Amino acid sequence: AGIRNISQGVSKGQALKAFSSSLKGFPNFLVVRKGFLDEAGLKADSPLNDRIASLRGKNVAVNDIGGSAGDFVRELLRRGGFGDRDAALINISSTPGRLAALKAKRIDALVGYAPEPETAMIEGYGEILIDSATDIPEIKSIAYIMHFGRAAYIQEKPDVVERLVRALAKATKLMKDDTAVARDAFFAQMSAKAFGGATDAKLAELQWNNMRPYFPAAMSITDEGMKGARTFFQIPDNLSNDTLIDNSIARRVDAATASAPARSAASASIASREAKWA
Repeated sequence: AGIRNISQGVSKGQALKAFSSSLKGFPNFLVVRKGFLDEAGLKADSPLNDRIASLRGKNVAVNDIGGSAGDFVRELLRRGGFGDRDAALINISSTPGRLAALKAKRIDALVGYAPEPETAMIEGYGEILIDSATDIPEIKSIAYIMHFGRAAYIQEKPDVVERLVRALAKATKLMKDDTAVARDAFFAQMSAKAFGGATDAKLAELQWNNMRPYFPAAMSITDEGMKGARTFFQIPDNLSNDTLIDNSIARRVDAATASAPARSAASASIASREAKWA
């Protein structure tokens, strides 16, 4: 879950703790219906404030009005000198639902990350208005998505949680070291979940390349990342990092991962074959 959602739960009395990093940065795009840029007299590289101004009075679909996607739209409006209500946020919880609404022009825009922007662009009914990574570069390193659980469970079952974090660290390292092997394994799994349905090759490549840089090099949650997250997501000061995070297991895993021997070419080849036949 996003750190914003975790902090909301804690503020309401839920005994939750984040125990490892999942995504750093904010890999969201604001995608508009095809033709929107022309109607607004804009180009993809028009000044950011001009692009933000084009959202005034428009309908923007998000998966959670009170969560990070809604926060993103509100932050954009503030940056453009507008109020939170100058664009209408519409809650559409599913990716297919948001894409269908954009395609049918029932909404003007949506906030989403892979594969939403790639799908809308490849299928010809959407275009990128704002890319958070390039338009708001200071949020590239913020702590965003984290693995979390009940604080009591993390304390009572540290061995179980550590096995999970070690597996996640192994997968993350594979994405960095052997990206083709990791990509094949990921889409083989996606195909299995879809009962044999294949992902369009062009869409898969775009999705993979757009998302891979957002996976962290280490599992522990950094102070720098939390500092940026606090500002961007407006996390209350009374919720300290120690209240929200237990980094002890992730730090042990990071230390073990740093001292582990490099993965051999032979094991990479085996993993690739297993991925293709998974």
